[in-house]
Amino acid sequence: MYEPIEKRVYNEVIKSRNIGLPVRDSDVRSWALQFAKALNIHGIKASCGWISKLKKKYHLIYRAITKVRRKTTKTPADELAEHVFMERVKEIVTLEKTHPSRIITFDQTSLLLQNTYGKTLSPVGVKQVHVVQPPGEKERFTVGLAVTGDGQKFPAAIVFKGGVKTGKLNYTEAALYDVQRLATVTPLGIPHTNFAPMKVDGHDIPARTLLQANIHPNPKNWAHPDEWHPEHFLNDQNELFVPKAFMPFSVGKRACLGESLGKMELFLYFTNIIQQFEVQADLRELKRAENQAIGIFNTPLPFNIRLVP
Repeated sequence: MYEPIEKRVYNEVIKSRNIGLPVRDSDVRSWALQFAKALNIHGIKASCGWISKLKKKYHLIYRAITKVRRKTTKTPADELAEHVFMERVKEIVTLEKTHPSRIITFDQTSLLLQNTYGKTLSPVGVKQVHVVQPPGEKERFTVGLAVTGDGQKFPAAIVFKGGVKTGKLNYTEAALYDVQRLATVTPLGIPHTNFAPMKVDGHDIPARTLLQANIHPNPKNWAHPDEWHPEHFLNDQNELFVPKAFMPFSVGKRACLGESLGKMELFLYFTNIIQQFEVQADLRELKRAENQAIGIFNTPLPFNIRLVP
């Protein structure tokens, strides 16, 4: 019954391996559900047992990666910049008596949101199992690297962004903003009332009316109201902007007093988790959340995730 899906998934595995991309069970599951939807085939869950049978049928096993190939090599300009930096370090240390540990150079390298794994699915019998570093044109993130003049390395800092390198964390904030838009803790906001009659968009509102607003899923304000789309908060220059329709902390004088603290905590937790782990989730549990009932509070259903170092 699911043979068309199996064949397409296997072809996708081979295609990915031929261009040097790693393949994992999570990729197989994602492809299976994607093809099932495209072929209008119902009932497939792409469970661990189904994936295990698929791997056995098509002779796919986990193999240790032979080598990670890199698309980029050090250019003469890179070597010159490295030489100039070291000469400048010597000059500052000698003439200005500055300790090398206080001299810092910083650069950015482009990456996909994808860790390099020690193993990948590969057909039985393949002698060399290579993995190619993702090419730059698909990048979504930049990792900032810093080193001092005496060789001390700082922890890598992840900078979220689009196709152009930037020192700003615009994509990080845009990603978090759109999560808050889709999963606002209080989707109807804190109840408000008006002390005098008023008119809004042609509607007469009597005094002392209980007012609540939920405009986050309104298609008039958002290009993709039901999808996670960080570009809602980025302009054509990848600069961050916040539409007036975005109000996860309510609005007006009675807005949440902890807004600034909440934003800071969200940012710090999110960036530190993403920097240290790959977050994996059960797609069936995520699908279940689409039918979740929402009241005054938008409380998430219990779910399981894996944090893979």
